[in-house]
Amino acid sequence: MGLVVAAGVALNSLLLPLAGVTAGMLLLYAARRSVKQTSHDERTALIQQKAAQATLSITVVATAFIGLGLMLLSRQGLLSYEQQGYQLAFLSLFIMSAKAFFDWYYKNRLGG
Repeated sequence: MGLVVAAGVALNSLLLPLAGVTAGMLLLYAARRSVKQTSHDERTALIQQKAAQATLSITVVATAFIGLGLMLLSRQGLLSYEQQGYQLAFLSLFIMSAKAFFDWYYKNRLGG
């Protein structure tokens, strides 16, 4: 799907990426329907939860560092991406704030 979207952007075509994404979604849906039975137990749910937490943490920290790096390099005159750096820094701050709020909310709501 990524190659088709990249080719569509390179060729300045809207139809090619749209068709590629639609075909990819249909293939993923067909592959998912072929799975007959999945078993989910507490251990699997805990592993998935910890993996999601780690992925979110790594992504937010990387986004913040990239944003700060873009700001610092732009201030030194090496790049001209200062606004994108601010956007990435604010995005990471927003995601961290939303995570902290929802952790607090569900901890109080569920009595954890």
